[in-house]
Amino acid sequence: MEIPARKWIVPNYIPHKTVTLLSGDGGSGKTKLAIQLAVARALGLDWIGLMPEPGRTLMLSCEDDKDELHRRGEDVRKFYAKQKPIRMADLGEHIRLVDLVGEDSILGFLMRGKIEPAPMYRALDAYMGDFKPSLVILDVLADMFSGDERSRSQARQFGNLLKALRLKHSCAILLLAHPSQAGLNTGSGTSGSTDWHNAVRSRLYFYTAKTSQGEEPNKNCARSKA
Repeated sequence: MEIPARKWIVPNYIPHKTVTLLSGDGGSGKTKLAIQLAVARALGLDWIGLMPEPGRTLMLSCEDDKDELHRRGEDVRKFYAKQKPIRMADLGEHIRLVDLVGEDSILGFLMRGKIEPAPMYRALDAYMGDFKPSLVILDVLADMFSGDERSRSQARQFGNLLKALRLKHSCAILLLAHPSQAGLNTGSGTSGSTDWHNAVRSRLYFYTAKTSQGEEPNKNCARSKA
């Protein structure tokens, strides 16, 4: 059989039709980075020096409410407006930012020793069917998973729930997460069980740039590992 070519949302970083884990220190800018990716895809422009595949993006936010999403989105709009005049209102066909702050945002909960789909999972499934995004961003893991992050089997089961969505809707899923203290200390970006990393196809770690002395040369600068 002919070997199928791999498709990408972001070449060499975010494969299409898979689940990618993006972990990062609190306050490092994961959410703004994700919004920037959504806008770049809508405009057909580069994202941090990379050219993503244009398309629709759905983002569920459990940490930032609609006002904060609006502020972050405006920062991104101003950045891209230097290359192409745009209004955020013009992007509605391509981007949906959903505020879940204060809502029951759990996608998978523990029931009789097994991670089961929650009502929000069903709602997300239906929304994806209507909007038809090629990328879904979930921000953040801790607010969407009610099981034990240290359990390998539970981590793998939740990953399988997300894989079912990406298969059904032929899209990529970008799952944002916070690293544990051990993950911060080692620079690995891990959190809980190592199966969080084994359950996804691609793993990215976004962290603050520091000098060899441990200082931050530029608080607005960060680095990434893939």
